[in-house]
Amino acid sequence: MNGIDFDLMSRSLAQSVSRRDFLKVLGAGVASWTAGLFQAQQLAAAEPANLTQTQTYLPYVAKARVYPAHCSNLTQDPDETDIDCGGLDCQPCADGKKCLSNSDCSSSYCNTDQICAAPTCSDGVQNGDETDLDCGGLDCQPCAAGQKCLSNSDCTTYYCNASHICAAPACDDAVRNGSESDVDCGGSCAPCATGKRCISHWDCSSFFCNASHVCAIPSCTDGAQNGRESDVDCGGLDCPPCAPGKRCISHSDCSTRYCNASHICAAPTCADGVQDGDESDADCGGSCPPCTTGKRCISHWDCASHYCNSSHICANPTCSDGVQNGTEIDVDCGGPTCPPCAVGKRCLSAWDCASHVCSSSHVCVAPTCSDGVQNGNESDVDCGGGTCPPCANGKHCGVNTDCVSGFCNASHICA
Repeated sequence: MNGIDFDLMSRSLAQSVSRRDFLKVLGAGVASWTAGLFQAQQLAAAEPANLTQTQTYLPYVAKARVYPAHCSNLTQDPDETDIDCGGLDCQPCADGKKCLSNSDCSSSYCNTDQICAAPTCSDGVQNGDETDLDCGGLDCQPCAAGQKCLSNSDCTTYYCNASHICAAPACDDAVRNGSESDVDCGGSCAPCATGKRCISHWDCSSFFCNASHVCAIPSCTDGAQNGRESDVDCGGLDCPPCAPGKRCISHSDCSTRYCNASHICAAPTCADGVQDGDESDADCGGSCPPCTTGKRCISHWDCASHYCNSSHICANPTCSDGVQNGTEIDVDCGGPTCPPCAVGKRCLSAWDCASHVCSSSHVCVAPTCSDGVQNGNESDVDCGGGTCPPCANGKHCGVNTDCVSGFCNASHICA
């Protein structure tokens, strides 16, 4: 080991050399890899500001040292704990050699029998490539928060901060740690953007973690409930309405237009308090009972009044609304409230007709002089008026010519 210039060796190596590769190089000039690590750690402690996130030991290699001649005379001299090793002047002892303290050993571990031993992860000493007592490095379990570290892998939190102390993970530490599915997102942090790694849909702002465990833009055919869907690939603002039995948030999420109190799309009824199915308003119109005045309608048949106005609102019938409704016998005529109907219109009685003649086919017909009804210009039934034969004595008349006798008295009776 005499004459080896570790400082020169360190500076000639590439700065990206890994911890294990470094130890291999350093191990060629010392009793073991752990001896090299020990020396590197000692210098790292003296120069902590130089330790960077690249986590390389290279800037902290032991400085060049020449051991005294007695450290290679094959004799255990005073102050040496075993032949040519240990003590203040000589190189540390290999495993199996006698020791008095951990510093006497290349493994940095002097056991209770005062024998240098290979480091373990339970020997109560920071040795080997441990970054803190019995933790960190390549072989031991990661260190808890608050313990020393060189890289994120040294920590149970997977976060070694700038001070080289294991710290609790945060959602802004620029490291994937804790429950995060990608750097600073997913898990207990904010959902991840499209293209980031994910474990479940909850890790993604799009609420879609694809089969490759990458957050992706949701679609209505991806087999997952995501985006604004109320159930898998249906509902919401972007996808088709859901079938009965699927989850819903509002009636618009359902093909039936009915989202029940349990937020499940259900078949519409005429008593569910919702306009659904073919209803024109809530629980009326369409295949349900007709709607009352003021309710929405699509056709006259949706209204109890049989009148759906131009604003598609059920309204009270009038004798000028262009619809047969109310008590009318035909459109806007007949019945007790509207004017009599013209010839050709439907009727139930003579009173429904302006001609006062409702045929056996229930159609208003033109008056004749033999229809048995006083109508047209007749002054009495089937006589008078200038178009029918004159009336016999005792019949009503308007003028003398209405009478066979040629005399219509002051009481408008033929005499």
